Amino acid sequence: MNFSSLSFIFLFLPLFVLIHAVAKGKLRNTILFFGSLLFYGFAIGKQYEWIILLLLSSLVNYILGLLLADSRGRHRKAILVTGVIYNLAALCL
Repeated sequence: MNFSSLSFIFLFLPLFVLIHAVAKGKLRNTILFFGSLLFYGFAIGKQYEWIILLLLSSLVNYILGLLLADSRGRHRKAILVTGVIYNLAALCL
């Protein structure tokens, strides 16, 4: 499924927008996350290793974001550089 497919435009997108509109508060972010995973899952077919990479990347970036929010000074720069290197490595993969 891609963004211009009929199944995306007339099935996935309206259903997803409706569910997101009904949700409240922090649940909306969770719906966005799982909706994105579902979309990418449909897009890549049976190549499950890419979903695992996406989940791992999301988890690492979430943890690095939490660490970045709690850090000061030199540690902030080290965490940021670690995140950039990790994400560039994932893109190169």
